[in-house]
Amino acid sequence: MKPELIKEVILGPFKHKIDTGLEVRQAAFEALYTFLETCITKIEMTEYISHVATGLSDESYDVQLLNHLILVRLSKKAPTSLVGSLELLIEPLKVCVGSKAKDETVQQQVEHNNELIRSCLRAIYSINQIPDVEADQKWSQFMKTSITGSEVVSKLYQEVVAAASER
Repeated sequence: MKPELIKEVILGPFKHKIDTGLEVRQAAFEALYTFLETCITKIEMTEYISHVATGLSDESYDVQLLNHLILVRLSKKAPTSLVGSLELLIEPLKVCVGSKAKDETVQQQVEHNNELIRSCLRAIYSINQIPDVEADQKWSQFMKTSITGSEVVSKLYQEVVAAASER
């Protein structure tokens, strides 16, 4: 995100931020998603995963969802590379599962936040399906504290696991 591309518009008593760079960022991450299908052998995975970590920290709901899909695909297409770069992903995933809608938000924003958390948990579930991922101590600690350590998140995660086992 580039701060110079964010414009603040005053609409009566409200201030609204417009991100003029959002469409370009979305297109860039859609291209990254496509690269996994078309030219995975030519990708430098460490750098690729660092860009995905950046996308996971994006303020845009759509960009974060797209990066969760990328993680799901990476867990199947390049599991070894993903496990080698888990440290980059832990903090943005922790922030996502721990996010809460503000008290004054409208119902649509609450639903978006809940869907974002479920999407993140689906990505985490896919990563957990990689053999020997539990050998990574930081990942195991993340799972204990952020997923199973929180009653609400743990319940949502169990729903994701149940839905995945039904497929």
